Amino acid sequence: MKIRFSNRIKLFIVLIFIISLISSLFIYFIINLNPQINDSLKNDIFNVIFFALFFELSLVVLIFSLINTYLKKDLLPVKQMIIEFTKGNYNYTIEEPIVIDYEIEDVINKLQAMQESIRHYDNLKKEKIVEHRNRIIAMLNISDSGLIIFNMKGNILYISDLIKMFFPSIEENTNILNINYNQEIESTIKKVVIQIIKTSLKAEAQSHYFHNLKKHITIRSALVRDSKGLPIGYILSLVNLASIKKEISTNEVETSN
Repeated sequence: MKIRFSNRIKLFIVLIFIISLISSLFIYFIINLNPQINDSLKNDIFNVIFFALFFELSLVVLIFSLINTYLKKDLLPVKQMIIEFTKGNYNYTIEEPIVIDYEIEDVINKLQAMQESIRHYDNLKKEKIVEHRNRIIAMLNISDSGLIIFNMKGNILYISDLIKMFFPSIEENTNILNINYNQEIESTIKKVVIQIIKTSLKAEAQSHYFHNLKKHITIRSALVRDSKGLPIGYILSLVNLASIKKEISTNEVETSN
């Protein structure tokens, strides 16, 4: 069975006290058996031994009561750093200089070195996430289709540039279920969204006529699933909006000429 560090210290102190007690008893018996020492001197020596043992016992009790307190105080910076690490806070620093045991200080220094490594890799991870996100957004924006990304509650997480151009009333960071749009959006895009939320299944491709575009647009959908296969969101694709944008640009150039 392993003995805790504080208990080891206590055991060591107890052993020292026992050795001191045995030594004192040995001296007591030697003096008591020596007929050359008068009784007055014996009493004085016994009193000294008695008060010395009493002082040692009091000191042992005091150390026992304080040892855990001092250990907790010295280990508090280590504990606090570990707590902050578990919360994901790798920028935690010990603000005030502390006076602690060398071994504990060495542990803190190693934790701080580990903190720097974690912070470095955490920053690299964040940079990679931003890089991949920007790459995906760039790919979505150069797509010929207009794209809208939702979560399963109907919150709009992302809209591509083509959607912003042709459907400016649809905005990011809003919930499509809580907003009243014009009849065209209500009967097409919003209708498909409600169907997906109710069934948790992707909707079949549907073609709708949009009066503002004067075109039939096909709306397709795809579910986004987590690692367990559960749906966490979906994507709506309004096919070939880029061709309509090109036609509008061409007409504007012809009109200006």
